[in-house]
Order: sequence, then C-alpha cells, then structure tokens
Amino acid sequence: SGHRFSIKNDNTATKNNNWYYHYIPDAKFKNIGKGVVVNDLNTDLPKEIKKVKYGSLKHYYHLITARLWVDNVRSGLKPPFKRKKQFYLQTWHGRSYLKCVEKDVEEFLDSGYVLKAKQDGKLSDFIISGSEHQTKVIKRAFWFNGEILKTGLPRDDALFKDNRKDIEDLKQKFNLKDKKIILYAPSFRTTNSFYENLNLDANEFIKVFNKKFGGEHVFCLRLHPNDASRKDLKIKNCIDLTSVPDSQLVLSCSDYIISDYSGMLFDGLMLNKFSFGFAPDYYDYIKKERHLYIDFKDLPFPYELNTTDLLEKIKNLDIKKYKKEVELYNKNYGFYDNKNSSKKVKEFLQKNNIV
Repeated sequence: SGHRFSIKNDNTATKNNNWYYHYIPDAKFKNIGKGVVVNDLNTDLPKEIKKVKYGSLKHYYHLITARLWVDNVRSGLKPPFKRKKQFYLQTWHGRSYLKCVEKDVEEFLDSGYVLKAKQDGKLSDFIISGSEHQTKVIKRAFWFNGEILKTGLPRDDALFKDNRKDIEDLKQKFNLKDKKIILYAPSFRTTNSFYENLNLDANEFIKVFNKKFGGEHVFCLRLHPNDASRKDLKIKNCIDLTSVPDSQLVLSCSDYIISDYSGMLFDGLMLNKFSFGFAPDYYDYIKKERHLYIDFKDLPFPYELNTTDLLEKIKNLDIKKYKKEVELYNKNYGFYDNKNSSKKVKEFLQKNNIV
C-alpha cells in the first residue's frame, strides 16, 4: 500500500505540518496511504486524507506501520522506539524567538514533560528550522542529535501566497472593510493574574493610531488557543478574532501587531508590518513562567510595560528609523527564505526516499 504517513494535525498550534496538506494532490503522492491524526473527526481536511482519532487503536496502528511520523508537539503516545527504515520529522510549533524553550527553561517544566521531550528528541530524525537563531536553540536545547532542515517554516508559506480573497472574506465577516487593523495577541499564561489585572480601553489605542498613521483603525483581539475560552477579559471596544481558526490569515489581515512574548511580533517584522511590545507582567512572567532569549531593551520596536508609555512611544515613533532598525535586526537574525518551505521539505523527503 505504499508508504504511510502518521501526521498529528494539531489545530491548537501553528501549522508547520501544512507542507503535507499543500502537496496532497501531487501525483507522486497518489499511492501513499495518508493517515492524519485529529482530536476531532469532524475536522475539515482534504478528502484524500484518512482521519484517525487521536489515542484510538487506529492511531497506534498507524504509528507502528507508518514509514514517516510528522508531529509539531512532543506527543507522549509514540512507541519508545521506531522500526527499521521508519522516520520521524518534528516540525515544532513555534519560532523559539523570544520565550526560552525546552532545556533552556527546564526548571520551569514539569518533570513528566521533560522525560517525554527527551524521548521525543531521541526518536526524531529531522527538525525544521526557520532561522539561524532557531537552529542554535535546537542544537542546544532540544535534546536532539538528528539533522536540522534549514528550509524555513512551512506555516509561513501562507503568509506569502496571494490570499487577498481570504482577507476580503474575513474583513467582510467581521465588518472590517476599509479599516486598518490593530491586532492584540497576548501569549498563553499558566496563571490567572495577568488577565485579572489587564484592563484595556481599545479606544485609547484607536485614537493614537488614527492620528499617527491616518485612516480609520479598529482594535482586534486574538487569544492563544489555550486561553480561548476565558471569560474574564476586560477589554472595552474590541473585536474578538479568536474564533478564526487560521492564525496566519488573521496575521495577514492585520496592519499592526501588539503582543508580549509571542512569535507573532517577529512574524510582523518579517511581513514589514509594525510590531509593538506590551508586557504589563514582564517581571512576573520571567520570574514565574519563562526566561526570555532577548532583553526587551534590545528589540528593534517599542516594547513597554504599561499602556501610557507604549502609546507615548507610538505617538513619537520615527517611522523611517523604525524601518531601518527592523531591517538590520532581520538581517542579523538570519531568517531563512520562508516563501517555499513546504516545497523544500517535500523535496528533501523525496530525494532521501523517505516518501
């Protein structure tokens, strides 16, 4: 029956597995059994894909018989070893830009997770990287000795394709036509104190942005999937885009990104959008949740700990200087070409007779 994939489709994370969906129609993949693991069997996927319920007997069957495993998280359901000529591609779900991850933050992690991560790192043959910085992090902190694929991140392909129609549809749905979008996307928190203390009035931002950049602005919110069901959020006058399943589409739609520790800030830089850091719980976060790779003072965009200072910085922003600093930062950061990552991953796997 040809090679078989076992791919974890994690809708709560970023889509670094989309190189696979992108190339499903490829003639060279026609005779391959395609098993994709989902949490919900109603998940909308191309008809050529066989959906398998996470944790089911079929899931275990696919793991045992698959030629290739693909995952973007450290799943604990894999067998402790692979069969001969069986491969594991770990695509990871983030960029490892700002928040420290894995071994670099081991003291904050649950010991059960650390064991699982070490085992997963041992089983992995390949990991995908999006930048020189991420490659260094993988080498140092992922308990991994395999090959790093410097292909860029497949999830970014969607950011560079012509998605004007999708953007138009989304704007129509939320009544955002002809508006400039300020997107506020806070990171996931393990404690409640951040949300309990957060009290924002979107109109303050809209007023400043209208004056500084011209045009009519709206303030939109996108929570991390793990925080999506929160009911204790105090933000006045904002449009909630958390329910939109595709985070890349929301990003493409937006003109300005405001976040704290999220890779979205850097996605914004890569797309020549304006990024602004806002982290009211900064010192609490680095003490109790995660260390950061970069001190906020070294970032190329305004990064403030309260709304007053942030809005003041935006009012006085020297746009020419900002763009120059971002360009230099991007260059130093060593982003890999992210426009055809899916294709590069697929070609690597075919060239090495893995699929």
